Amino acid sequence: MAELYNVGVNRISYRARGFAVGKTVTGYMWAPSLVKSSLLTFTEIGEGLYYLDFDFSAEGTYTGKFFENGVAMITGVFRVSDIVTLINAVKTAQGGLSVE
Repeated sequence: MAELYNVGVNRISYRARGFAVGKTVTGYMWAPSLVKSSLLTFTEIGEGLYYLDFDFSAEGTYTGKFFENGVAMITGVFRVSDIVTLINAVKTAQGGLSVE
């Protein structure tokens, strides 16, 4: 199953389903104003790990939807105040169980 983490203030880390390498991991983020980002692309680190540096520029709640090779895998909710906190991540039907 895919997993989503946030690391630090502006980095989102993603573990691909089955630690798969060579995936195209992408996503969209919705700002607190509900404006949707352009398509975002994660960078592969290796061993199934990927990261995205995202500018959480406004306080409030952001929502993200993330894909592996175009297949929806997980959604995440991020709360932004002084720091970014991953509130929860929910796997899609393809991704398996919920994580909270």
